[in-house]
Amino acid sequence: MQGTFSLLAPPIVNFLANDPMVDQFDLSSLRDPYSGASTLGKELTEKMVQRLKLDGIRQGTCHSLLPQS
Repeated sequence: MQGTFSLLAPPIVNFLANDPMVDQFDLSSLRDPYSGASTLGKELTEKMVQRLKLDGIRQGTCHSLLPQS
Protein backbone atom coordinates (compact mmCIF):
# COMPACT_ATOMS: atom_id res chain seq x y z
CA MET A 1 0.00 0.00 0.00
CA GLN A 2 1.30 3.43 -0.93
CA GLY A 3 0.33 6.70 0.68
CA THR A 4 -1.43 9.43 -1.29
CA PHE A 5 -1.39 12.17 1.39
CA SER A 6 1.60 13.68 3.16
CA LEU A 7 2.27 16.53 5.58
CA LEU A 8 5.51 18.17 4.48
CA ALA A 9 7.63 20.78 6.22
CA PRO A 10 9.13 23.35 3.80
CA PRO A 11 12.66 21.83 3.98
CA ILE A 12 11.19 18.50 2.79
CA VAL A 13 9.46 20.26 -0.11
CA ASN A 14 12.83 21.79 -0.99
CA PHE A 15 14.44 18.33 -0.86
CA LEU A 16 11.74 16.77 -3.05
CA ALA A 17 12.01 19.63 -5.55
CA ASN A 18 15.80 19.71 -5.82
CA ASP A 19 17.66 16.61 -4.67
CA PRO A 20 18.73 14.16 -7.43
CA MET A 21 18.22 11.23 -5.04
CA VAL A 22 14.44 11.74 -5.32
CA ASP A 23 14.57 10.41 -8.89
CA GLN A 24 15.48 6.96 -7.52
CA PHE A 25 12.07 6.53 -5.86
CA ASP A 26 8.54 6.02 -7.17
CA LEU A 27 6.47 8.81 -5.63
CA SER A 28 3.66 8.55 -8.17
CA SER A 29 1.10 7.64 -5.49
CA LEU A 30 1.53 11.05 -3.82
CA ARG A 31 -1.51 13.05 -4.91
CA ASP A 32 -2.41 15.35 -2.03
CA PRO A 33 0.66 16.90 -0.34
CA TYR A 34 0.11 19.53 2.32
CA SER A 35 2.80 21.91 3.56
CA GLY A 36 2.62 23.99 6.69
CA ALA A 37 4.77 25.86 9.23
CA SER A 38 5.58 28.62 6.71
CA THR A 39 4.48 29.55 3.23
CA LEU A 40 6.32 28.22 0.21
CA GLY A 41 7.61 30.43 -2.54
CA LYS A 42 5.98 30.23 -5.96
CA GLU A 43 9.15 28.95 -7.65
CA LEU A 44 9.71 26.14 -5.13
CA THR A 45 6.04 25.14 -5.26
CA GLU A 46 6.02 25.01 -9.05
CA LYS A 47 9.27 23.05 -9.15
CA MET A 48 7.96 20.32 -6.85
CA VAL A 49 4.58 20.20 -8.63
CA GLN A 50 6.27 19.76 -12.02
CA ARG A 51 8.88 17.29 -10.82
CA LEU A 52 6.38 14.99 -9.08
CA LYS A 53 3.59 15.60 -11.62
CA LEU A 54 1.15 16.92 -9.00
CA ASP A 55 -1.95 19.08 -9.38
CA GLY A 56 -0.68 21.34 -6.60
CA ILE A 57 0.37 21.59 -2.97
CA ARG A 58 -2.07 22.61 -0.25
CA GLN A 59 -0.57 25.14 2.12
CA GLY A 60 -1.39 26.45 5.56
CA THR A 61 0.34 27.95 8.55
CA CYS A 62 -0.34 27.88 12.25
CA HIS A 63 -1.64 31.44 11.87
CA SER A 64 -4.41 30.22 9.59
CA LEU A 65 -5.65 28.00 12.43
CA LEU A 66 -5.98 30.80 14.98
CA PRO A 67 -9.48 32.09 15.79
CA GLN A 68 -10.32 35.39 14.14
CA SER A 69 -11.20 38.30 16.43
